[in-house]
Amino acid sequence: MRDYSQFFATLYDESCPVGSIGRGTHYSVLRTLAWFSLEKNIPLDSPLIHDWAVIWDEDHDVRVIEAAERLLQRNLLYPVMFIGERKAFFNVVLFPDFKGDVDMYTAGVTAVAESLDDPWEPFVEVWGGRSPHSMISCTETKAVTYLENIRNLWELGHKPFQAEQENCPPLFPPDLPIVDPYPKGFDLAMMDIYRRAHSEAKYNAARFHQMLLQHGGLETARLLLHAGTVSDGYTALWERKRLDLTVEALVLRPEWEALFSESERSIAKKRLKEYGYDFDSNRTR
Repeated sequence: MRDYSQFFATLYDESCPVGSIGRGTHYSVLRTLAWFSLEKNIPLDSPLIHDWAVIWDEDHDVRVIEAAERLLQRNLLYPVMFIGERKAFFNVVLFPDFKGDVDMYTAGVTAVAESLDDPWEPFVEVWGGRSPHSMISCTETKAVTYLENIRNLWELGHKPFQAEQENCPPLFPPDLPIVDPYPKGFDLAMMDIYRRAHSEAKYNAARFHQMLLQHGGLETARLLLHAGTVSDGYTALWERKRLDLTVEALVLRPEWEALFSESERSIAKKRLKEYGYDFDSNRTR
């Protein structure tokens, strides 16, 4: 089976049209990790397995994988059940038990769709037994049956790790090359401090999360650094004695030095000093 991404394991793959539904419709089932709860829309202390499907049309346009990777980097992939592109529409179908803000989520998907070299028009909906907009060119009854069969056959959704999962490939195949982490790794690092602020400091940085969805990690960090004052989230973490979970502290880590100018790093250092941050005790935190 084809390995589409080092971030996704391929459980099943149809590389060309199968059968006679739609205009060459076929599908692949992929697996990754989910760090957010579908039902509560809050960070998880440990990840779950996330199985989801790509619905291809006749041209098998693998650019949809790049879009899925960008959703993953912005923590937007976790509620996805089906994803596909057809006639320049980027269709994202969410699990029916997703309880997040669909409008906010759609704004994040729109930002991803517009960031592609050849932008697509996004269409997001929560699965409700209707044929997703333009995903499959056939009657609604046939499309719904086709998608429901995939969902049931592969038990798409979130599931806990098991000690042994028979007939399943490793989550991340060991022979795949390591890619350059900038700025993708920083996006994940930004989402990690959001998750840790929630689980360790009991602070829900909702506005910060919204910025990550709309702008990505790097642009969010720069917006906060160039703001005239520290953010409400910064103050909240200072009150909880967890300045180590601020964007300013993350920016100063040596692994991200290449992403920021000396001026931006100076802003971060100045703010932390003013609020009594202990640089020595937090070097390895």
